[in-house]
Amino acid sequence: WVTTKIYIFVLFIFLLSASLSWMFTFVLGESRFQVTSIFTRNNNKSTSTTTTTTYIPKIPLNCTILNNNTTQTCPSNYPTKFEPAISSSETCPDYFRWIRRDLMVWQKTGITRETLERARPNAHFRLVIKLGRLYVHQYDKAFQTRDVFTIWGILQLLRMYPGQIPDLELLFLCHDRPAIWKK
Repeated sequence: WVTTKIYIFVLFIFLLSASLSWMFTFVLGESRFQVTSIFTRNNNKSTSTTTTTTYIPKIPLNCTILNNNTTQTCPSNYPTKFEPAISSSETCPDYFRWIRRDLMVWQKTGITRETLERARPNAHFRLVIKLGRLYVHQYDKAFQTRDVFTIWGILQLLRMYPGQIPDLELLFLCHDRPAIWKK
């Protein structure tokens, strides 16, 4: 009974605040909230005129089905190398520093084919880099877009360091819990 009262009270407060917000929007003709695209930037903060400039990435990734790209391959007209404006130590996210620690388990023994194949039932996708080209085999749908951004990050790595990434094969599990315990 108490839980029902709390639920109704919270619902009442929510509806009251939503209706007040709508009334202010219609009466004053302006809203406290501004909906803008994540791909545009507003440089002029005045209320009389609004100027927006579109942000165009230096190397756009255009691999959509809208362009009749059903093979899931990207166009070949991208630049072969990307030169960032600032150094990689300034742009590399903090969590990348933990990759070395995560791989230390296999520093002495190495990762065998058997270990890799034993992890296959838990993996969302297999990523293979061979001669600087990226190949992906999707096993399962990952949570939200973790797989997409992981693959995108590896593609950026291949673009920034052409010819420097060794041939390798990785299995990715995109959940937060570890699937293979170190022994």
